Amino acid sequence: LRRRRRRRTTVPTMADDGDAPAAKCLFSERRFPTAKEALAHDQKEAGFDFEKFRSELSLDFYGSVKLINFVRSEVAKGADVKAVIDMVSRRLFEAEKYMKPQIEEDALLFELDDSQEARVDLAAENKALKGYIKSLQETMKKMSASMRTMVLGSDGEIRRIEVDEQDDDGDDDSKEGGEDDGDEDDDLPVEEIDPDKMRAASNPKPKEKKKFSPTDNYYFEGYSDREIHEEMLKDTVRTEAYRDMMYLNKDAFEGKTVLDVGCGTGILCMFAAKAGAKRVIGVDASDMIDKARQIVKDNGLSGTITLIKGKVEDVKLPVEKVDIIVSEWMGYFLLFESMLTTVLVARDRWLAKGGVVYPDKARLFIAGAEMSEYREERVAYWKNVYGFDMSCMITKQDHPTECFTGTVDPKSIVTTTAGFQDFNILTIETKQLDFTAEFAIEALRDDTVDSFVVDFDTYFDAGLKNKVALRTGCGSPVTHWQQTVFTLKKPLKLHKGEILRGEIIAKRQLKNFREYSVRITYWLNPDNKVTQDFSLDVGNDIDEY
Repeated sequence: LRRRRRRRTTVPTMADDGDAPAAKCLFSERRFPTAKEALAHDQKEAGFDFEKFRSELSLDFYGSVKLINFVRSEVAKGADVKAVIDMVSRRLFEAEKYMKPQIEEDALLFELDDSQEARVDLAAENKALKGYIKSLQETMKKMSASMRTMVLGSDGEIRRIEVDEQDDDGDDDSKEGGEDDGDEDDDLPVEEIDPDKMRAASNPKPKEKKKFSPTDNYYFEGYSDREIHEEMLKDTVRTEAYRDMMYLNKDAFEGKTVLDVGCGTGILCMFAAKAGAKRVIGVDASDMIDKARQIVKDNGLSGTITLIKGKVEDVKLPVEKVDIIVSEWMGYFLLFESMLTTVLVARDRWLAKGGVVYPDKARLFIAGAEMSEYREERVAYWKNVYGFDMSCMITKQDHPTECFTGTVDPKSIVTTTAGFQDFNILTIETKQLDFTAEFAIEALRDDTVDSFVVDFDTYFDAGLKNKVALRTGCGSPVTHWQQTVFTLKKPLKLHKGEILRGEIIAKRQLKNFREYSVRITYWLNPDNKVTQDFSLDVGNDIDEY
């Protein structure tokens, strides 16, 4: 699967010479002295409220530029207002090609700058990030496994003494302001060595080696692997959204104490430090934190960043309160295998009054799709392979009633897209992560809906001058989350304009709170409802389309 890298394009500034061209409307040839008047005419006559879309979609300067150019492009092709509104709702305007103006000296583009003064050219930052990622990859290849003390057991076997799960100092370097003499063992607290603990370590009980539950074990062990962090770092849509949020809003981070929940390699910690945070604390229960400490040290940020190993529910921070919490907690379907419950624990334990959590909002979206291509490729193929029936090769992942993740072609979408569940991370309670929500979507053409496609947006909004949105929908730049597809046992034939209604019940599973059971009920006629259950769990092996 090819992943696309976002490119930053700077829109040139119009010279202030008093000769600005009249602002042309989006849906007609009429021109007005100002962009505000032109957009007001579009709202009144065409029913297209540019400012409303801009607000609801949390568009930054670049997103607003793309929206204007996209609308002009579609109108030029003959699209009517209704079609344009639907495409905008599905966020199909986010491709980089829409940074190119559709008409010369478009006054609507130039006047955008009046309300978004911070136009920052991030070319240098992009280059620096690429260099950092390359450096990070090389460093991690060279690192050996985490160092542990080896002891000889009574049975003659060599065993390890596990490093303490929490390191209150947060790094392995010399003290701030001093020079590293190259001997890290000088800092070890010799007085804490206990002969009884040494003897116990020689003959450990395997079941007591880890304090985590079986559920936590698979989760944290998974995040100890380099590959998963490499995938997330290379997801530039994800990584650059967090970077842009901090670098474009340095005034919000200057002098603040920041907590990164699930810090992984420490990339968000380092972004926060570079954005001006006074102190940054990262917490992670996986073994990756050992390498994160080395990464922080190698980049000269040990004086600002403290890393602590352990679960948020168990550790103690070196401060009583923090001003900002950042975390990349999202999973497939937003909530599957996510860390949101942990973020809420951190929020309730340490966030100061008036503090913020980023991202601070999230929204789930749903659309109806026709995915026959998937069935043909994954199921029908095995039924006739050069004239032979190989149906026994069909696996659970190929079954048409399963859910899977994949990058869905926007052409497969049959209906409008509707937001069906909102999350305010600053106020939500854990019990609200189980929810029931209704939706209504309209058929865009005569076609069959055999799948529901779910994606999500997260928003960096609270208290920020330059707002950022991270989107995972169809038509948006590809992320490692892709979209989640629920394939229906009973497809529905729709005619253009018909309204398909439904209800989604999502509940955390008792065996593992990071896994979900999802029940979708849908209907055209309320007297003929169809209900189908899905399981978002590790055993289901959610497949990639």
